[in-house]
Amino acid sequence: MAQSAETNLSRPVRRTARKPAAQTPTSHVSRVSKRKASELHVHRKPVTRGPVPPQRGPISAPVASETKASSLGPSENSAIHDSAPSEDDPLSAPKVLKRKASQLDLAGDFTVPGAQNSAQLQLDARKVRAPARTNANSSASNLSLISTLRLSRASSAAFAAHCTNVPVPNVAQANAVSSQVSSNGACPTAPASPDLLTIPPVATAIPNKKRKTTRTFPKSRSKLLPPPVDTRPMPWGDPQVWAETRTDLCETLPYFNQNQGATSYLNGVVRGMLQDHDGGERSLVEEELVITRCSGGLGTDDNGQTCQVSDHDANAASIACFSNNMRSKQPLMLILGSNNKQCPAKIPHRYCVMAPFHVTDVWDEKSYGKIAVKVRLEKTDLQHKSWWAAENSGSSPGTLEITKDKAPRAACVVCHQERPQIFAEGWICLNRHCSSFWSLDGCEIAHGLKLTYNPVFLAERTIFDGFLPPFLSVPKPVQATGQHDRLFSVTRQCWRGVVCTKCGRCNSRRDWDAWRCRSEGCDFEWRLPRDIIPASAVMGDLKFGFQGHAICDDEVLDSRIKIAEERLGFWRVIRYEIMPGMVISHFCANDVINGKPGGADDIFGILQQGQLNLERQVMDSSVVLGQLTRHFSANVGLPYKYIVGQKESISFSDAPAACTEAIRRMTWAAKHIVGDGLQEFNELLAVGYFQGTKMGYHDDGENTLGASVASWSLGGPSGFNFRVKDKFYSGFRSPGQKNYDSTLPVIGLCYKPEMRKAINQNADLTNQTKLDKAAKSALSGIKKSPTFLKMKLRHGDFMVMHGADMQKYTEHESVPSDMLRFALTARHVKPDMIDVGQHHKGVLNLDPMNPYDGDPELYEQYRREQAAILAAAGARRRGAVDAAIT
Repeated sequence: MAQSAETNLSRPVRRTARKPAAQTPTSHVSRVSKRKASELHVHRKPVTRGPVPPQRGPISAPVASETKASSLGPSENSAIHDSAPSEDDPLSAPKVLKRKASQLDLAGDFTVPGAQNSAQLQLDARKVRAPARTNANSSASNLSLISTLRLSRASSAAFAAHCTNVPVPNVAQANAVSSQVSSNGACPTAPASPDLLTIPPVATAIPNKKRKTTRTFPKSRSKLLPPPVDTRPMPWGDPQVWAETRTDLCETLPYFNQNQGATSYLNGVVRGMLQDHDGGERSLVEEELVITRCSGGLGTDDNGQTCQVSDHDANAASIACFSNNMRSKQPLMLILGSNNKQCPAKIPHRYCVMAPFHVTDVWDEKSYGKIAVKVRLEKTDLQHKSWWAAENSGSSPGTLEITKDKAPRAACVVCHQERPQIFAEGWICLNRHCSSFWSLDGCEIAHGLKLTYNPVFLAERTIFDGFLPPFLSVPKPVQATGQHDRLFSVTRQCWRGVVCTKCGRCNSRRDWDAWRCRSEGCDFEWRLPRDIIPASAVMGDLKFGFQGHAICDDEVLDSRIKIAEERLGFWRVIRYEIMPGMVISHFCANDVINGKPGGADDIFGILQQGQLNLERQVMDSSVVLGQLTRHFSANVGLPYKYIVGQKESISFSDAPAACTEAIRRMTWAAKHIVGDGLQEFNELLAVGYFQGTKMGYHDDGENTLGASVASWSLGGPSGFNFRVKDKFYSGFRSPGQKNYDSTLPVIGLCYKPEMRKAINQNADLTNQTKLDKAAKSALSGIKKSPTFLKMKLRHGDFMVMHGADMQKYTEHESVPSDMLRFALTARHVKPDMIDVGQHHKGVLNLDPMNPYDGDPELYEQYRREQAAILAAAGARRRGAVDAAIT
């Protein structure tokens, strides 16, 4: 047990039972286990195990032994006793109700010896108060939870004896009571001397279901509190693989890719598991053994502590996979987080890979009153000392012993399921579907009982004869071979991180051109040979470009959108009027335009050389701390901040000439749509996409931007989708058709605009509840805002968005194909909202006498060439005719 017998026996109490009736045979009297007083506990209800057990006398509920003096009145601190009950007055079983300690109700007259009028000195149960908050480690000495007890006269005597200054009973006295109970089949009545009265540890508070944590101080103050001092010793060794962020861990290791959650599994098999924070009640981390709970069903109690708040679903994929690992003898990798408190030594980094483990046991138990699935994992390699062992643990490598002792096994008489004895208190059925589940000696185990593991069960060690782990503990850096083509360097495999071969740190790929270790003082760098990929290699589904006017594959999904189409030389231009003043335009290019010097083909090759230093940025708002964007980016010109904070913006004077050429071309496209009122572009965001990466729905609605945005697509094809923001589409500010807002404007592409206008006219005549109900009924069938336009951008295409409210009402996403792609986006950043010291970065030296004009001469040249070809063909035909006539 967690506490010594002397500590537990310092709490006097008495177990009382009904005297067996005369007609009840002695052999039918149930036996009470001979356990120490520290192991006695309250049973809320008897549980049947196999045949119906014989009648047993009830066990009185425990009463707290130590109550602060401040919680009791003057008379309550005095000696309290009661007369002994008569022998022919059978004791009633105490009724246990789920109430707070403040509702303690004591039946019977409690008087102070020598009092003239006992009615004047009755114990007022309402004055007995439990502490507001209780530490789980001190629950045995503090009154943390007492259910409402209506005590019989014998129980009153026990309580009275407890409140006096009685001597602390010893182990022999406790065993004497236990022997008397075992031989007679019932607990004795109140003894003349209170020496034999003992109290078990009081149960800790049962956590509530998921709800907001109640704080005792403002959230901001918690940041000022110093972190707790870690007094654990240093580890015996150093981990081979470690990481400082969750993103680095998940993007580098093939056996763990969960940005949230503790279990990484695939096809019903666990690949890796993270041990961070609390592993649950009775969790354990030793040198070769780990006992933990499966993930899921967690919440917080009133103290903000993590605990089980709902039952585990044994059929859930993240839980059932552990049994699959055990049956198939498939090991998994364990990872330690620095928040784990069960590790015997300090954890040197935020995340540290432990070693391969195999599952030896899976069982159900109750944690905080809920069913939790627990797992016992054993290290596969028992011949080498674990790095996470304490440095003073003594054992040297190669001297660890493999034990052959096994915990005794038994089968339940009800469900016949056989299991080892996991707990030292006795064998317990751990089958949640059995009526004997979580019961000991025929009675359900009360919450708060401090169960301990069977030492033999913990000492078991198994020689693992299963399969090798599917992945190396230390993954090797990716390497290109002769079998890889030139597109290999931009595949998803090359996007993932690598483990530093010098210090073992996991590093996400942050830089476009190479992998670099982020550890201070480490100069590790890993590069792959890269060839410049021509645009013809990333054409996508067409496998070729257009020599004439391009085919437009855009899809308009809302009939309210107005479409106009025109031809500008080789350019095919399609305008989509979303709403008045809001226009999206698509400029479709072809191979002739793209192949001209300074065109899309040249810029595509320059960007691959890494001159812009593209890198992945840390997202400002993300559930996972330190989450990186999936794409690589760099900002040129005036500073611009969207979903990430760019580290530093490059001035146009220091950027490659390709950036200025891109601005020159996009300015032509935007002016054709907007006219002379276009605000000059002074910012360029370059984004690079590896295979399979994308940018989700967002808008460019920062208040520092102008009304026009232009983008140039280079490389592989990409989808570019538009939709109305949910609140403007439905009128509801919250998901699930909640909080209808009549002040939101009714725009042209919203859901049932006429119906919404009618609702808004009567909104002032009712309250919010009735308004929500009426809007939900009138707008039934509404779903998430659908996509109203799907554009297919190909290599060299321009896309222009214009409108002051375009970014306010709509949002867009970029979904590239599995090909290398770049997107260059030009904006106007308002200089008056930017620091004056940054203004020089947005200065462009465009030649006003040499603007880009859409290359009309290419089209005219093409027409002249085609006319010459046709003329030559006509001449040949006429010559052939004349020759035939002659």
